Amino acid sequence: MPRLLHDIVHAILATQPDIQLAAEPHGVPANEMARLDALDHADVAIVSASEMENVDYDALLYAHPRLRLVAIAGDGKGGAVYELLPSRVALGEFSPEVLVDAIRSKAMSGRLV
Repeated sequence: MPRLLHDIVHAILATQPDIQLAAEPHGVPANEMARLDALDHADVAIVSASEMENVDYDALLYAHPRLRLVAIAGDGKGGAVYELLPSRVALGEFSPEVLVDAIRSKAMSGRLV
């Protein structure tokens, strides 16, 4: 991801008072992100979409459970926000229908992969 594109996305997110942006993971290989102390209190880190296949999600989730990754395509025409947080759906009174409906609702919201 070009540095200019990273800086533009960073500037957009930095203006949001309720979002704690990672100090500076730019250029850090995705497979090493879990070891960055700079992510300890961050809500968001900006990464290259091409690096997402190299992320150790288990290590990153364990080390930085509230972190989201903003993955930007190198051409600047696309991107995605990855949430690493496990989500919980209360089932209430358990039945097969309740279970299936809960799974379907996650799939419909795009959160079940």
